[in-house]
Amino acid sequence: MTGYTGPDGIAVFSVKQPVPPLMDVMDLAAYPCSFPEAFQMEAILENGVVASWPLSGIQKAERWCTPDSGAAEPQKRPGEVVFFVHPLNLWQNFWYTLLK
Repeated sequence: MTGYTGPDGIAVFSVKQPVPPLMDVMDLAAYPCSFPEAFQMEAILENGVVASWPLSGIQKAERWCTPDSGAAEPQKRPGEVVFFVHPLNLWQNFWYTLLK
């Protein structure tokens, strides 16, 4: 499935039966600030999942992805995945693509 976020940063998907055991989240136009990128469908449907940002030791990534200390912590909701990314401008996207 492919989806695009709206201005609010939300993408909505409808999963058909049979439900696959895993769901992978990938963003091709942003830097992924979430780990893991694959989630158990059972966990998503039962409780929801909120990905996290483990410190990587890469200064630029830390600056992009470490949440503000005053930011509200997202809550898990059944059927929802919260996945964080840092939007890239054209120049950043060019260099990030070269580094992959």
